[in-house]
Amino acid sequence: MTAPTAEPIFVSLASGSRGNSAYLGTRDAGILIDAGISLRQIKRRLAVCGIDLSAVQGVFVTHEHGDHIHGLSVLHKHHSVPIIATPGTLVQLKRRCGCDGQPIEPNTEFIFNDWRVLAVPVPHDACQPVCFRFDLPRSLGGVSIGFVTDIGNPAPWVIESMRGVDFLYLEANHDADMLAKGPYPKQLKERVASRRGHASNEQTKQFLAGFGLFLPPLIMLGHLSETNNTPELATAAVDEVVAGRSTVCCAQQNNPQRITIATQVGMEAVL
Repeated sequence: MTAPTAEPIFVSLASGSRGNSAYLGTRDAGILIDAGISLRQIKRRLAVCGIDLSAVQGVFVTHEHGDHIHGLSVLHKHHSVPIIATPGTLVQLKRRCGCDGQPIEPNTEFIFNDWRVLAVPVPHDACQPVCFRFDLPRSLGGVSIGFVTDIGNPAPWVIESMRGVDFLYLEANHDADMLAKGPYPKQLKERVASRRGHASNEQTKQFLAGFGLFLPPLIMLGHLSETNNTPELATAAVDEVVAGRSTVCCAQQNNPQRITIATQVGMEAVL
């Protein structure tokens, strides 16, 4: 990875049921986490944050569902960089979009250039889904970033793997009451609410409570359902646990949001 010219940044490019993608690195070099929106939108949203597509040096894929890989095949065709995922996910990527990739074994530390990466299994109804922990080198402030999405319940081993991170992106998909009363068909409601589905606001609260007194300083709640949740409900649900000890915001479906993760961890204004 080329020498950084700035502190590390995290950009939520899209977050929600209609597509998910994020960027982590510096303005000059970094990675995508998932590519669930079109290449055109990835390029446009990166540019809004002052980042060119050429800065992307790899794509880490959490799992094979369409809202996480929609733009992957076109991205790979026009910008050939390593695709990194679990062996099970890679089998599905080959079948669904013709992409080969580099396997990363769950629960085994992986070095991507000078980044330390850990893929941790999550309870979700995909082939071999994972979340990621990224520990950046001293040249990037030595900060740690956790990326946890599409998790059907607050699994203790996932919480444990995220201890000590400086920034945590964490799914808060739905409000249980809104989901139960909402327009989804019964089978879809049951899938979302299952222990291998998506996290409810209450489960997100339980996840954060698992950190005890040592919460991540920065928390972004992600993958909010536009049908079954609101930013207000999601943040209210975690307020009791956070109690002002962390800065919390919600990722959006249509607008990129940039966070600067400084050595003395702090949040830049969200776009």
